[in-house]
Amino acid sequence: MALTIEIPSGATSRKSMPVILLVDVSTSMEPVGISQANQGIKEYIEELQRSEDTRDSVFLSVITFSDTAQTIIEHQVIETVSAPQITAGAPRTNLDKGLAEVLALVKRKDIQFKGGKEPLFVLITDGNPNCEDAAWKAQLELMNKHPLIGKRPSGRAAGYRVIAGAGSEEQINGTVLGEFRHDAEKSQIVRLKDQTTISSFLKDLKTLTVEISEARPMSQVIGTQVIN
Repeated sequence: MALTIEIPSGATSRKSMPVILLVDVSTSMEPVGISQANQGIKEYIEELQRSEDTRDSVFLSVITFSDTAQTIIEHQVIETVSAPQITAGAPRTNLDKGLAEVLALVKRKDIQFKGGKEPLFVLITDGNPNCEDAAWKAQLELMNKHPLIGKRPSGRAAGYRVIAGAGSEEQINGTVLGEFRHDAEKSQIVRLKDQTTISSFLKDLKTLTVEISEARPMSQVIGTQVIN
């Protein structure tokens, strides 16, 4: 007798690729930055949904942060994702809260992350952190040591990072952004012209997502200044 195995709807034989978007929604992002982020995230989702290579393999998480942080999409296969409408939060840019929520999400989805491809972590912010430097650096250190999104036991970098500062050096210090570099080849630290270019950045992020999912080197995000 032949054995028939039914594959549940939404399941895939491909390895999943986690993507985490951490978006600054402090009041300085209002109204242009918030509008641009919503437009860009919508287009990013739609682009990945159109591709047979990504629609059932990319799993998206979206986390917003200001004074606190919250996960608004949690590790959801991209073909079933509806674009969120993020709104501005409080005045503060508490980066430590955002990074802590990233770590909490990875802990909640530990099994899924372990069974998938290397994840992509993306940070979009328009300003320097308002919290104490020691606070966000402590969370970043935990992230850098994490075997799924920081460093493997072998010492090799785990996961990819694209860090985007939307504003001038005065608004968002390049040194702060550069702290996120965990590997020369797997990290891309860029400065956007300003908040009006966030949506185009997110559209270009689709190309990088496909490249990473296929284990190809990341290309340079168009129209950005690379921070060494």
